[in-house]
Amino acid sequence: PDLFLYNAWLSATATAASQGKADLSDGSKVLQALRAGGIKPDIVTFNSLMHVCAMSADQPGIMGDEDGQENRVPVTPMTGYSVLQLIGDEGLEPTA
Repeated sequence: PDLFLYNAWLSATATAASQGKADLSDGSKVLQALRAGGIKPDIVTFNSLMHVCAMSADQPGIMGDEDGQENRVPVTPMTGYSVLQLIGDEGLEPTA
């Protein structure tokens, strides 16, 4: 596998997250697999990972329900803020 494949995998994970079939921990596993393969992530990798975060947060019951229930943020190894930290750790700049 190469960087392009891992970035595509993250994009597919974001799509699955938008359907409630994946979450932030799945995105974290892709990043771990990429690094275990000796591949350096790029800004596309982190933008895709941020997309996984956003799609996971859109699911009812994850960040809060429409019926006014209190916010329930899952305990996960990855959050939007930690993705931003990872971007900085890699010496990259976040893109809009």
